[in-house]
Amino acid sequence: MAMATTEKPAKAERKPRKVPKGVEVNRVLWASTGHLKPDEAGWLEQRALAQGEYGFIVNLDTISRHVTELRKTSPDFMLGEGYTGVHELARRERCTYVMFDRDAEYLPGVASYEW
Repeated sequence: MAMATTEKPAKAERKPRKVPKGVEVNRVLWASTGHLKPDEAGWLEQRALAQGEYGFIVNLDTISRHVTELRKTSPDFMLGEGYTGVHELARRERCTYVMFDRDAEYLPGVASYEW
């Protein structure tokens, strides 16, 4: 006679939990502020959802809208390679937000700057 077991199934065997209907879930990419030039960091921080002593969080859609609006009056305005690399990675990973933190890891293959 086989005995019942109370062990949890291996991670690969577990069924993903379903999010209750009406609940919104978003993803956040954590990135070092070192991926930003100082003037970019200041510009982004002014448009951040939240700020702390060591970093800030931005909504990618909001930043894209700000850039689009700014380019109407300043067509040459661009954010640098570091931000662009972070933004592209976040979009590829289906993130809604980026948390720029001075203590976060540098993302491989994304430009960074010494302040």
